[in-house]
Amino acid sequence: MGFTSSQSCVISTPKLFGFQRRWYYSLAEYITGIGRDGAKPFPVTIVYMREGKGFKILEKESEVLTSRRVKTVREAQRILRDEFQYLP
Repeated sequence: MGFTSSQSCVISTPKLFGFQRRWYYSLAEYITGIGRDGAKPFPVTIVYMREGKGFKILEKESEVLTSRRVKTVREAQRILRDEFQYLP
């Protein structure tokens, strides 16, 4: 699979109850390079949440954004805000 381009964004929620949650997401475009349609790029979005000293992949959110073929940070923010209520 080939990598063609990417965007990334860091979202910090306001401090609530003395702590702050952070979501990170990465939008990337890939091509498989296999078959007649192999050169057609397709987007993949992965959403991460800060957890302790590491990160946790939010699988449901990542799957929704990827299945909807989200290509821009603005699209991802709209879905995360409107459907998952993650953003202010």
